[in-house]
Order: sequence, then structure tokens, then C-alpha cells
Amino acid sequence: MKTYISAKVYRELYAIITCRSINMMDRPTVLHLLKVMGYKETLNWAANYKEEYYNGVINGFEIEQSINYRKEET
Repeated sequence: MKTYISAKVYRELYAIITCRSINMMDRPTVLHLLKVMGYKETLNWAANYKEEYYNGVINGFEIEQSINYRKEET
């Protein structure tokens, strides 16, 4: 099952993934790179959602589709 994440977190993780010398299973190194690159939201997510992070690395990440519910004006 894929891990759903925000578009911003997806883009920032993708920036790390494209660094070919980085092993995404090496979470401490990924966290360090996220900090160095200034990706605070993604750093916070990866630091606080360890299980989801590893699940996404193994099974893939997918951008969550947010639905904007607005009250109909009558």
C-alpha cells in the first residue's frame, strides 16, 4: 500500500531521491539532508512518521488529493 503525502513533501522527497548516491533506507542521512536543504515540513514529516516513511520508501509515495469542501451559498 502506498503512503499518501502532501504535494510539497512529495516534491522535497523527490529532490532527495534524485540524489543517486543516497540510500532512502538510510533515514538519518535523509533527515540530515532535509535539514541542510531547508525542507522543514518534509523534515518534520519524515522525523515524526517513521513507519509511514519506510512504508513509502518500500511501496511508493503518492500525492494525497485534498478536497476543498465549501458550504453552498443560497
